[in-house]
Amino acid sequence: MLNRQRGKRGFGFMTNFFENMSPYMMAVQALGLVATAVFLYGATQKNDRKLLGIYIAGSSLLIVHFILMTAWSAAVSETITLFRFYLSRVYRKNWVYWILVGSYVSMAALLAKDIFGILPFAGSIVATTGVFRFSGIPMRLCFLMTEILWVIYSVHIGSLGSILLNLGLFAITTTTIIRIKKSPSAEGDFKEEVP
Repeated sequence: MLNRQRGKRGFGFMTNFFENMSPYMMAVQALGLVATAVFLYGATQKNDRKLLGIYIAGSSLLIVHFILMTAWSAAVSETITLFRFYLSRVYRKNWVYWILVGSYVSMAALLAKDIFGILPFAGSIVATTGVFRFSGIPMRLCFLMTEILWVIYSVHIGSLGSILLNLGLFAITTTTIIRIKKSPSAEGDFKEEVP
């Protein structure tokens, strides 16, 4: 039922995107846009702890958005990511990293029906590596790779909010990297603050 309301899935979805959208889907897309606003605000932060805290709020909104779209790979990947944001603020231990990566891989094996279904999990593994293994610019470079994978997936499922979110995050993350390079003392302090 949702697939018919959503219109054609895949890269051609934008053709009659708004024309064929039901009121239900408009509300679901609006929720995705709210999540986009939260994430884009977070992406402007130079401080890693503040950035990750804001991402927790945006991730919660995206989970609901993806569930309502029946985009299960995205919903489950984003749910694991929500836990990752919390855990990365409290524990930066090797075992936590491997549990998260194992969760992404096992859920991808269970849920992905095609190459597109793997993309959210692959992107999340790259971001997890960034969060647990790096800080500052290297962490944000991992985020850039993640955003590319999520853009491709978001176009495939027809999530306007997620498309704009990841394009916006790509632009803002790139700008933030440039800002950090110009002011090295502003580079993230996440690693040092976490016990």
